[in-house]
Amino acid sequence: GKTATWLSAISVALVLITAGWSASAANKKQPSEDKVAVVNGAVITRTDFDRAVSFAKQRALQTGKPVDDAQLNKGVLKQLIGTALLYQESKKEGIKIDQKAVDERLEQWKKQFPNEEAYKNAMSTANLSLPQMKEDIKKGMTIEKFIVEKFVDKTTIPEKEIKAYYDSNSNLFKQPEQVK
Repeated sequence: GKTATWLSAISVALVLITAGWSASAANKKQPSEDKVAVVNGAVITRTDFDRAVSFAKQRALQTGKPVDDAQLNKGVLKQLIGTALLYQESKKEGIKIDQKAVDERLEQWKKQFPNEEAYKNAMSTANLSLPQMKEDIKKGMTIEKFIVEKFVDKTTIPEKEIKAYYDSNSNLFKQPEQVK
C-alpha cells in the first residue's frame, strides 16, 4: 500500500544518503579531522564527506552520464546536512530502533552480495567497519521511522484528487497487452 511504497522510496534514499555518513558525523566532534560542515554541533568530517562523494560518484558513473564534480560535491554536502538535521530531529522526538531490527536490515543488505568475500570487499572499498555500518543503518532506520510517523502516516489524499490525477495522466498507467 501507500506506506510500503513510501518506505521503499525512503529506504533507497536513505541508503544513498547515509552511505558515507559514519558515526562521527552526527555524534562526535573530531578536531583532528578537517570539518566540512557543522550542523548544530555535529561535525561532518572531510573523511565522511569524501566517502559520500566517492559513493555518489560511483552511482553517477553507473548511469553512464558525465559527472560534474562541483555539482556532485554540492549535492552530497546538502544531503549530508539534511540527513544530520533529520537525525537530530528524530532523536529529539525520541525515535528509537532496536538492535535486532538493525541486524536484520544488515543481513538483508548482505544478501545483495554473492558471497562473504564480495561483501567484505564492498565494506573495504567504502572504508566502512561493521560498527560504522550498523550505526549508519540505525541512523537511516531512525530517520525512516521519523518520516513515516511524522509525514507518511498523516498524509491523506482525497479520492477526488486521486481520480483527477489518474484521469489527467491515464497514459502513464496504460500498459500493452502481455503474454503470461
